[in-house]
Amino acid sequence: MAEFKQHCEDCKKYLGNTYKEVHSWLDELALIEGYFDFGHRKYRHHKEGIEEVGKNFDPEARKAAEIHLMRDCGIIPSISDYDQKKVDEFGKNDDSFGEDRTSRLEKFCIEMEYIL
Repeated sequence: MAEFKQHCEDCKKYLGNTYKEVHSWLDELALIEGYFDFGHRKYRHHKEGIEEVGKNFDPEARKAAEIHLMRDCGIIPSISDYDQKKVDEFGKNDDSFGEDRTSRLEKFCIEMEYIL
């Protein structure tokens, strides 16, 4: 799992803004007892969580959430991916483990045209 600082640096690099509030929101359940560690990801680290970010913050903040998930999971899973065990508690599947996270994130940002 990437640290808060890494998520902010990624967004600063690709979007020109740290989006600290988005990263805090995505990971806040990890700080609540009972959701410790990676178990929190199934609650906000998915496509539907990205949509919530767009509603709770602003539409552009969705990009920060996508970058956050790509850094943490290597993919953007859905809620059903967790429920159907297509991804593990880390939000990863077999495809997530082949390439290092930085390379995968870089390719994603280029494809999405998030490069400044």
